[in-house]
Amino acid sequence: MKSVSDTGVVLEENFAQLLILEVTSDPSLVDYIKYPRLSNFFKSEPILTTASYPCDLDTTSIACTLLEHFSPEVKNDIMNEMLTLKNKDGIIQTYFDVTRPRIDPIVCVNVLTFFHFNGRGGELQETFDWVYKVLKNRAYTNGTLYYYGADTFLYFLSRLLTVSVYARQRIGQLFAKRVTEHFGTEGDALALAMRIHAAVVVDLCDSRDYERLRKMQDADGSWPMGWMYRIAARGILIGNKGLTTAFAVSAMRSYKELELRLRSFD
Repeated sequence: MKSVSDTGVVLEENFAQLLILEVTSDPSLVDYIKYPRLSNFFKSEPILTTASYPCDLDTTSIACTLLEHFSPEVKNDIMNEMLTLKNKDGIIQTYFDVTRPRIDPIVCVNVLTFFHFNGRGGELQETFDWVYKVLKNRAYTNGTLYYYGADTFLYFLSRLLTVSVYARQRIGQLFAKRVTEHFGTEGDALALAMRIHAAVVVDLCDSRDYERLRKMQDADGSWPMGWMYRIAARGILIGNKGLTTAFAVSAMRSYKELELRLRSFD
């Protein structure tokens, strides 16, 4: 279940483990650090980056949205700290470290999901507006600062739509249009799984990519590793075979459930 770069470097990290847990609901499949407050991407020493790597809003948001050991008081305290980390345009940044000013649309989406899930989405309106512009202008097509490919952005945005009535009302139709644009386009197994997931959230069956994903399955039941993260400055991609397989299984199941539900209305 460890992540690996396209240069063969193995990374022990928490983020993919949390995502596997989210789509499988099976704690026995994953190994992550259960932090009392802020979370870090890396489980052990940072690799392919600086020797000192701060906790980040991205992993923290996923953890706080998914894990049950965080009390409402702790979650609100974390959100209050996050609100101090906006840039001059009011957009939420990536690290709990003011000396590392970075913004990434997917990080912003995951922070928005955390806030909206806890009834505080209105406190990040500038961040939401920026994410909307990214969606409208297709600025995610070639990936983001830290993430590979368009489907990654659309997948994480679909998570926001599942927890926020406001987000669904404001961007739901545009989101569905953007997801549909990607049906049948190039993508590895993880990209196709994320695409199918995103489509299901807005009641769309991507039958073409479902069949492509099904045919990619290996003889042992797993799927080939797809790419999730990237280190743009070094041209390095990072993926996780366990994550790809978990997403593929979940996407195919969700697709079949939606297909059955839609047929029941015919």
